[in-house]
Amino acid sequence: MVDSRNVYIRNLDETCTDEKLKEMAEPWGEIESSKSIIDNNTGKCKGYGFVKYRTEEQAARAIEAFNAQGYTSTLARDSFKAKLKRLQDRTSTNVYISNLPADIDEDRLIELLQPHKVVSARILRDSRTGAHKGAGFARMGSRESALQVIDMLKGLELPNAP
Repeated sequence: MVDSRNVYIRNLDETCTDEKLKEMAEPWGEIESSKSIIDNNTGKCKGYGFVKYRTEEQAARAIEAFNAQGYTSTLARDSFKAKLKRLQDRTSTNVYISNLPADIDEDRLIELLQPHKVVSARILRDSRTGAHKGAGFARMGSRESALQVIDMLKGLELPNAP
């Protein structure tokens, strides 16, 4: 998905800072945010940045102007992380659990998740061999229980886990 107000600009000089990028972009509209992407190791601009304008029209003018000045400029696309966040189901009660030992079956998985109510549980297995894949799903009784189980399992190392 494309953000119709967020402009991606390439070919920035390595000395470009957030402030400098904002100054470069101000002639074409009101800026909500600007970010020059800096390499953590060198402290220098990686050659690109983002400017979010207040309106789509301002963003379109900026793209045209930046391109006319020799920069490569387009509307920014959602990052993979942003897409996942946008698509996230905020009502799901399903929990994916990885790094499960091969000796855990559905009944033992339900025991592991106690005292939370488990509606159903499934261990993932190879469709041809039936071999345990080291992961499974549990459908919890409520969204709150699902979130509590996620917190409970974070960092937990089970005996014989891969």
